[in-house]
Amino acid sequence: MYSLIDLLTLSTIRACSGLLEFAKGLSLHGQVVKIGVNFDVFVGTSLVDFYTAMGDLNMTKQVFEELPDKDEVTWYAMLSSYVNKFNDMGKARDLFEKIPCKDLVIWHTLILGYVKAGDLELAKKYFDRAPVKDLLMYNTILGCLAKNGEVECLLRLFHEMPCRDLVSWNTVIGGLVRDGRINEAMRFFYEMERVNLSPDDVTLASLLSACAQAGALDTGKWLHSYIDRRCSELNAVIGTALVDMYCKCGDLGSAADVFNKMSERDVVAWSAMIMGSSMNGQSRTALNFFYRMKDESERPNDATILGVLCACVHAGLVD
Repeated sequence: MYSLIDLLTLSTIRACSGLLEFAKGLSLHGQVVKIGVNFDVFVGTSLVDFYTAMGDLNMTKQVFEELPDKDEVTWYAMLSSYVNKFNDMGKARDLFEKIPCKDLVIWHTLILGYVKAGDLELAKKYFDRAPVKDLLMYNTILGCLAKNGEVECLLRLFHEMPCRDLVSWNTVIGGLVRDGRINEAMRFFYEMERVNLSPDDVTLASLLSACAQAGALDTGKWLHSYIDRRCSELNAVIGTALVDMYCKCGDLGSAADVFNKMSERDVVAWSAMIMGSSMNGQSRTALNFFYRMKDESERPNDATILGVLCACVHAGLVD
């Protein structure tokens, strides 16, 4: 049973961590030592979190090492400290090997740390070692493989998965798109439909990007028709992807039609329309879109300015 002072101590330490109150937390640590609850596993774990939040690795380690008893939360707090705060995967791995009982959270924390560090080899090594793998762990490795262009490994792992969600499918489709394998990406899209899994904006934007890269106008138009059948209005993400696809495929008329029908337009959409017009030699059209953008009080970004400069160069307006 917790005493009232234990509960107050825990809540106060956590408050200091959240507010980054180093002096108050340090003072509280001293009081905790005086009253003899510093070796309590819950208080100690809260102190580990506190010193981690303060960025004090030495005190984080000291508090952790002085705790006579450590539960799963304590081990996780220290491992997370190395992985997420101090970016020391060497010490994280050493600590991981000492953890007596490793649950899914512990395994996933280490694997995700290697993914963030860009170390695919060690991420895969510990993934293979994990006695139990959940969907999140599979998706983490899928994302790492896709990012590193390991498409064959990506496909093999996808087919080995006991279950898949939309993230799994999107990761594979995105990996194929980045590898220029648009036909395979479309086959996965059709398979999604077959298993009654509805694509989201990420799926559709990825496929439209593939069409833009490959100049696959017919496939892009088919996707546009598919989107129209399922969406009552075009949001900024899908609308911009369609604009970009049509511009890169040389169909400025369709790009402008999509742009004008969009229910919301952000700076990315405006920039895509301006740059697309410019790259297709339609400088006057590009500048007209820029003037419209200003009239609607949308602030340009670097991509917008680059599109305008290209339009001016093509129009001979720059000496």
